[in-house]
Amino acid sequence: MIRKIRLCAGGNGGRQGRFSLSGAGWEAPMKKTVIVNIYNFIRKSHEEPSRFIQDDFDTIQKQIQVVRQYGLPATYALKYDALTDERYQKLLRENTDPQDEISAWWEITRELCEKAGVSFRGKVTEEFDERVNSAYSIGYEPEERRRLVDAYMDTFREVFGRYPQSIGSWVLDTVTLEYAARKYGITAGATCRDQIGTDGFTLWGGYPNGVYYPSRLNENLPAQAVENQLPVPVFRLLGPDPIYNFEQNLRPDLYGMVFTLEPAWLTGRDEKWISWMFDNLTREDALGIGYAQVGQENNFLWENIGPGYIPQLAYLARLAREGSIRVETMAASGAWFRKKYRLTPPMTWQASRDWDAAHDLCAQWYASCCYRIGFLGEAGRLRVRDFFLYRDEYPSRYREHAMTSTKSTFDALPVLYPQLWKQPGQPRPFIRLLDERGREPEGTIRFYAESETIARAELTDPGSGKFLAGFRMRPDGLVVEGEYTLVFDRLPVFRRADGPRIEMEHEGFAYHLTVEKGTVTKAGAEGVCIAPADGKISLRLADLPPAGPLYTPQYLQDPAPLDCVGTVWKPTDRIPPFPPEMCPAACIFPSGTQAEITLHTRQEGIVRYTTDGSVPDEHAPVYTGPITLREDTVLSARLFLPDGRCSEVARARYRFVLTEMELQSPTRFDPRAVFSRGGIRGLLAPRRGSCDYLCGEWLGTLQDLDVTAVLPHPQEIESIGLGFLSHHRSGIVFPEYIELFTGPDAAHLTLKDTLRLPCAPCEREIVKKDFVFPVGERVGSFRVVAHRYARMPAWCAYKGVPDVFTMADTLLVKPKDP
Repeated sequence: MIRKIRLCAGGNGGRQGRFSLSGAGWEAPMKKTVIVNIYNFIRKSHEEPSRFIQDDFDTIQKQIQVVRQYGLPATYALKYDALTDERYQKLLRENTDPQDEISAWWEITRELCEKAGVSFRGKVTEEFDERVNSAYSIGYEPEERRRLVDAYMDTFREVFGRYPQSIGSWVLDTVTLEYAARKYGITAGATCRDQIGTDGFTLWGGYPNGVYYPSRLNENLPAQAVENQLPVPVFRLLGPDPIYNFEQNLRPDLYGMVFTLEPAWLTGRDEKWISWMFDNLTREDALGIGYAQVGQENNFLWENIGPGYIPQLAYLARLAREGSIRVETMAASGAWFRKKYRLTPPMTWQASRDWDAAHDLCAQWYASCCYRIGFLGEAGRLRVRDFFLYRDEYPSRYREHAMTSTKSTFDALPVLYPQLWKQPGQPRPFIRLLDERGREPEGTIRFYAESETIARAELTDPGSGKFLAGFRMRPDGLVVEGEYTLVFDRLPVFRRADGPRIEMEHEGFAYHLTVEKGTVTKAGAEGVCIAPADGKISLRLADLPPAGPLYTPQYLQDPAPLDCVGTVWKPTDRIPPFPPEMCPAACIFPSGTQAEITLHTRQEGIVRYTTDGSVPDEHAPVYTGPITLREDTVLSARLFLPDGRCSEVARARYRFVLTEMELQSPTRFDPRAVFSRGGIRGLLAPRRGSCDYLCGEWLGTLQDLDVTAVLPHPQEIESIGLGFLSHHRSGIVFPEYIELFTGPDAAHLTLKDTLRLPCAPCEREIVKKDFVFPVGERVGSFRVVAHRYARMPAWCAYKGVPDVFTMADTLLVKPKDP
């Protein structure tokens, strides 16, 4: 059921009501709020020592322009190397608006350490280094972290005349956050989503999404008491998928995939998924604050960011104008949160339907300042898949000292941690409901908010609608309803059962939960069973309920100003329009045919074009309908608006080549659909690959690419080529060398030529290039072998890594003109 939404005057979607938490004094009007931060983090360089790379600069320039084209506010967070570079300073001064925020991205560089008088931990190595212990504050002692903050803030004020209001990082420790807030007035922090092992970081078990006040002892956990919390709200970055982000390492068919709003990844540019993701935030019957961060660090480069960034911002602009969401800077969100909330508010975050029909899952998260619990619905069964407790006393591993390894871990107190507790060859552990015969109930699953602090996950009979079982979550505990035993498949942290208390220990820290209603019939590391009493099981998950009011006195006295905050729009009348889009994009056509290209625009105006690769000006032909091509052409187009503004140039190359031939290959290609292109026949598909390696038009392999072609009949061939991609930041480089074999048939091929490519960086960070062999002879068959490097060359981001990707798109076989 979707509750009706009332729009307040400020344009922010909300629902009204009152809630209370017995014994805690929580009672006030509350509204459903959905906040989106467009948050782009800016590095001058992805490597150390830092160096200026034009591609990274061009990327943030594009990101800023698109934000301005939609008139939305955004936050731009600067790593120290970008903060000290005059080109980035000038770009932000001249291209941001008062509604935007310039803030701090917290990564440590050699230059920052030198200014702070701290020894830089980074080392130059022959192989790729994730640099977790040198590029992030947890690699430094607490006193060194404070000196690093002083040095950064001093420079920021020199450049911009003030201190930043927010600070973000993949991992942000409490020492840094507390010091930056107390001394420099930081009002918001940001840290990475939950992930396991990615880039050397494990963050798991904390607040699943959204915003919370962290414990003074542990940045990953919300605090249970005001005196134990940092008064700086922390926002979780990257917009994780509520279903699949938390299935990491549990489903083999999902290995290696990323499920977030990051526009450089597949889900983040899938318009169906984008719509589904924001429907979860705006249309689900949920409680608390809905939150998502949109944006990407510029080092992913515009070619990979743009395909998701543009549709995401278009969708956000529409939702903001409807009043369903509020788009604002992170500093504005942090200030709003601090004015409204005294403690971290309870929240649910859920997806009642799946965007992926193949799995057909549903999920709900409930989180408060005391615990989080995650439900997974699959094949009509409702199970707990994730369960962590929060305690103010549980310390971060890095609060007192610097990390000593190359991998970092941020966690909470597990009651169910399937990624860690899954045993080889065994099913993943759940917490299940079982009847007296050991069967799980099946039915229709429903997630909803019962009140403003209490949420439910229920199972009903699909035919009669009769209630079968359910979970009722409140901020300090939960109740299981129904005549079913609650079964923990495994509990490796179990220490002992002391009456109604189940005592556990994790990383040397003792904690417990209390069975207030029900009977513990089994308790041990290999599982726990709790039987119901009078159809209920009640678990107390906090030592004490949260004390005092949830809201600040300011909000309780006058809630209207904070409940009706809306998006503050920026002017767009000086911003260049979007360039035209060509349909089809760059591709090949059969030799001897003709093709038609159409142009589309997002805004009204005049489109002018050229067919010789030159830049269209006001004298170029006006587009009035499909453009007919009969020969190789570079088509260029621009949109001109009546007020004199014009777009950047859109450009595409079209070729006419032989497309009828049989292909064979012993090469094993990447099995993922986005890189397999349907197998070797994909090299004859019409669409060309773009500089976006996830466009679906590249055929990828970790082997030498070996392809043999047999023509329908021998004929005079002018040239034979193959298109390749180089994007070393993603582990993709051009081959080391390419061989061409030709002959009258596949059984009689001889080496025609060898092309050795330079082992050196390309002119841009991402380059697609056609490598063409002149032939000038009659050919019935040919073979192309592209030999990859054994390891990534020293000039690559992943230097020394053995997994070297080769990516090719199209065979270019040019017949000799008659």
